[in-house]
Amino acid sequence: TKTIQEEYANKKKEITEKYALERNAAEDAFKNDERLINEDYGYTKEATKGKIELVKEATKALKDAYEKAKKWAKEDYDYQINAAQEVYDLKIRNLDRETDAMADGLQRQIDAIDDLTEKEDLALTRQDEKNREAELQAAVDSATTAEDLTEAKTKLAEYQTDVARKELLRQRADDKNALKDEIKRRKEAANTTRENLKTALEQGKADLLREFNGKIELLDLLSDKADTDLKDTLTRLKTEREEKIRISGEIRDAELENIAIVENAAINSAIKIIAAQRDL
Repeated sequence: TKTIQEEYANKKKEITEKYALERNAAEDAFKNDERLINEDYGYTKEATKGKIELVKEATKALKDAYEKAKKWAKEDYDYQINAAQEVYDLKIRNLDRETDAMADGLQRQIDAIDDLTEKEDLALTRQDEKNREAELQAAVDSATTAEDLTEAKTKLAEYQTDVARKELLRQRADDKNALKDEIKRRKEAANTTRENLKTALEQGKADLLREFNGKIELLDLLSDKADTDLKDTLTRLKTEREEKIRISGEIRDAELENIAIVENAAINSAIKIIAAQRDL
């Protein structure tokens, strides 16, 4: 027959093996919870993406979108700058063309006056030469002096012609000066327009640059915020994961403690039963 010590040992072994299975089940449950939590937060090498990986990918996509927006903003800025420059260049070319055409037209009028005056001066000079020659020839041919009245009328007519000619020349000089003043005035107006266009262009460029820099600054701030949000989210997810694992561990520890209490109670109960049976 078995000794009481052997019965105790066998019963204790039986009970210990039974509750060892429960302990293993509690440990396995904890490990499974830990595995599921790690998978959920992306701390495993499985193909499925966890929360952390998804957050990182979302942040990267957001930052990539900001970078694309910055690139598009730069392209739009360059396009608007080039367009503004092209409009300015076109206006300047048109202004120069109009100013040159105006100046050429007025200069042609001045040249026409000068040509007319030159031709008339030449014609009058030749006529004066003929008249003088005729007078000299008449004086040679004539042996007596012309009558005083005829001589007076002739001199008067010559004087009136000369006065009228001088007045015409003065008027033409005034016309030329007026045309020259008009050329000067229009060129000055063109220069003023040119300066105004240049000022408007520079102001437009400055406004576009300020708007572009504002967009880039905003996108940089958003990108930095995305980094900060990612850091905060990763910290929060890490804390959540650790807290869930901690709670799961506490549950496991409580189960193990309860198993140990029940196991000890079962062993003590078995010892008492065996002892009572031996006393019978």
